[in-house]
Amino acid sequence: MAAGWADLRGAYTCRRLARDLEHSKGRLLTMLDRPQRRIKFVDCRVQDHGDRYEAKVALVDGDTPVDVTVERPSGEGGIAWAAAEATVEAIRQAYGIEPDQVILKDVVSLEMDGRPAVATSIITTVGGERRSLFGLSGVVDSEGKAAALAVLGATNRFFRSG
Repeated sequence: MAAGWADLRGAYTCRRLARDLEHSKGRLLTMLDRPQRRIKFVDCRVQDHGDRYEAKVALVDGDTPVDVTVERPSGEGGIAWAAAEATVEAIRQAYGIEPDQVILKDVVSLEMDGRPAVATSIITTVGGERRSLFGLSGVVDSEGKAAALAVLGATNRFFRSG
């Protein structure tokens, strides 16, 4: 026998339900404002043109390819920074969010346990919720690819955790 509203008399009163909904509305709206899909890495290539870096990042959002090219002066942050910046821009485009909602704060090339790695720090503000996101990836093929994977690792955890 299917339960009707009359069968749920003791579960929730209308007032209690309204209070609970009002109390959780802010958190629920914040969670609903976050995109709930995972962006996947395809490729990252960074070219050094002497005076500037050109980073090309290819991602895929479901079945939709997202390709971004970013140029930055060669004296500002290096290959890892250029790749991370291009990845952040690709994420903005894929999710359709404003530049001030996902900001690349820092990119650090480091060594962990004798192996090279790239760490990224990102600030995101979505639905009024401001978070610091951190990503880390070991360098296997290139420092640029590691930076792109570090950015994706951090943002995919946040956007899918809603």
